[in-house]
Amino acid sequence: NTVTASQAKSLAALPNFSLATGATLVVTGTALNLLYPGNIAGLAKATSVQLTGNSNTATLSQASSLARLRNFSLATGATLVVKGSASDLLNSSYAAGLAKATSVQLTSGNTVTASQATSLAALPNFSLATGATLVVQGSASDLLNSSYAAGLAKATSVQLTGANTVTAAQAAALAGLTNFSLATGATLVVQAGLQNASVAGPAQASSVPLPGSKTAPAAKATSPAALQEPSPGAPPPASTASGGVASGTAGADHVDLTSHPDPITIDMGGNTAFVSAGLSDPEPVFIGATDTLILGSGPATVQYSLQPSSGILTVGSFRYGLDHLDIDLLGAAESVLRASSVSVNGASAISLYSSADPTHGVVLTGVGPGMTASDLIANHLIFAGGHAVIS
Repeated sequence: NTVTASQAKSLAALPNFSLATGATLVVTGTALNLLYPGNIAGLAKATSVQLTGNSNTATLSQASSLARLRNFSLATGATLVVKGSASDLLNSSYAAGLAKATSVQLTSGNTVTASQATSLAALPNFSLATGATLVVQGSASDLLNSSYAAGLAKATSVQLTGANTVTAAQAAALAGLTNFSLATGATLVVQAGLQNASVAGPAQASSVPLPGSKTAPAAKATSPAALQEPSPGAPPPASTASGGVASGTAGADHVDLTSHPDPITIDMGGNTAFVSAGLSDPEPVFIGATDTLILGSGPATVQYSLQPSSGILTVGSFRYGLDHLDIDLLGAAESVLRASSVSVNGASAISLYSSADPTHGVVLTGVGPGMTASDLIANHLIFAGGHAVIS
């Protein structure tokens, strides 16, 4: 038997009404009907209760009351929007009601940690109701932690708390968060790192002191005269960059080759930066510190491995016909490589990434007129030996 909540009420009013052995009584109705106090007697006779309709909205308390009904479920096509503040939505006593929701909406003004914001974002079809606000607070390490990216994406504003020391690239990533600001009493110290480091000449030191931190390896380079001479009859050196070879560190580096006129091959290493929305996003936002490379007047070969640990590499002043971007596919099929025309800081750019991992890759920034992703794929890309080469 299937009846409405009103019909179940009428049945329950019959003299000594009961269900025979093996009989079932499914009571259906909207949230409003099922929560109506006058229908309690009929609902008490149900063997199961089903929510119907596609316009049901309930508070957390109401959703919990629905969930307590006997064998409660949603009928096919039914929806249940559960609304509440962050403190209520995160309250474990309402978990049973939330588990029945088809979507969850945050109401009013709310302030949460990055971890709590991520828990909210994981709720079914989570969104902010009209006029609601979500302020996400945390330390720099929390706000730059990729595991909290989903929660940060829901913020209407982000606030830095506590005492924090970051690199310039990390500071830029923080500044790119939604309506970013420092909470009362918070401090942010930006450390120099490898910012504006130029490639070292043969007479220069092999390390660059970082203010307030350990010494980090500098970009290695040699002049033509300093390159090792091959023995007679031996093959030429592996590097084809007669002006030198430069390598970055395992962290985020910034190398400016603007005043470097000689050929060079450079591998920036890797970093932990990523783009939570993927590099196909029209305006990608970098989370974490990227490797940043600005090419000079000499021809450059830039090496990058297509893997998550390589992070994000931005390359400025890349020129077709002069520079080469060598992407090691690491055994992946050529078909995984993707390119998108995007905008970075208001300027045209081209992102290159794997379809299997769109959150990491290379971004050619400040590209000139006519330099688009489709043109790059059609006219400036070749595959050879497991590598994708853009030139």
